[in-house]
Amino acid sequence: MRRRRIGLAGHEWRIVEIADVAARARELGHEDVRRKDVLDGFCSYEEREIAIASSLRPRRKAATLFHEMLHAVAPELDEHVVRRVEDALGRVLWRQGWRPLKERGEGIL
Repeated sequence: MRRRRIGLAGHEWRIVEIADVAARARELGHEDVRRKDVLDGFCSYEEREIAIASSLRPRRKAATLFHEMLHAVAPELDEHVVRRVEDALGRVLWRQGWRPLKERGEGIL
């Protein structure tokens, strides 16, 4: 498991890259996540933790991290709004070279 800490919306958040995001969500008390669910990412406001699936390819991992950071800074947004923003801005950020992953361990994950 890889961990980093970042500042978002005036709070410190832990970013973890793990194999089973759904299991982590259940571990944190989210009983609405079923055993058969497969999640790319998850945002826990109570723990100030964002979990990202370690199996994702770099572009999907970046999009998922961006998506979960949107939830962290604006929890009042509906899922469809977060997805629209992720799709529109995430694509632009990727084309401009934004990468949360760096080869030498720099960056967010």
